[in-house]
Amino acid sequence: MSGKEAISSDAVSVSSSTPSISWRGWLWDSTDVSAEERRFLTKLDFTLLTFGTLGMLIKWIDSSNITNAFVSGMKEDLNLYGNQYNYIVVSWTVGYIIGQWIPFLEVGWTVFTFSLAGAQTYEQMLALRFVVGLFEAGYWPALYYILGSWYNKRKLGKPNGILQSAVSIAPIFSGFLQAGIYDSLNGHAGIAGWDGFLSSAVRL
Repeated sequence: MSGKEAISSDAVSVSSSTPSISWRGWLWDSTDVSAEERRFLTKLDFTLLTFGTLGMLIKWIDSSNITNAFVSGMKEDLNLYGNQYNYIVVSWTVGYIIGQWIPFLEVGWTVFTFSLAGAQTYEQMLALRFVVGLFEAGYWPALYYILGSWYNKRKLGKPNGILQSAVSIAPIFSGFLQAGIYDSLNGHAGIAGWDGFLSSAVRL
């Protein structure tokens, strides 16, 4: 057999071993697999993907809360002027970038998100948002590492799409939470509505 024939034979072998994908398979990745693999993927979807999506939703609600708090009284109470709000947002981003290299972040994320309710000045808010970003940073890379350990390349598209949907939906939930908390809890226990709202994602 010539080299050309061998290459052609190998190409046929590889292409024939590649499973065909129906239109249903493009919509949901477990449609075109065996019953055993389908059961396994269903378990992953109901455990790992459900937990990951809820965590992503809460994470991005927390990220969106600062914007809603700003327009609900935080600007006036903390006397924020000029670019100070932008610096608060940037402080979270810097903490987030640094924090991706630090383990055991979930507890710190919870503690310092609760601490936001006690912020009384611009400087305190700036420092706390930095630390929240620092501790929140590990969730995204850790979640994708775990998903990549269980889903193969073709099947990673579905979890990624669901998680990105949670990222897009979170600001909507944040707005509804802001309205409800501000209307019902503003001034309760001496805490402004926007102040208590910043830690609402963790309280969920």
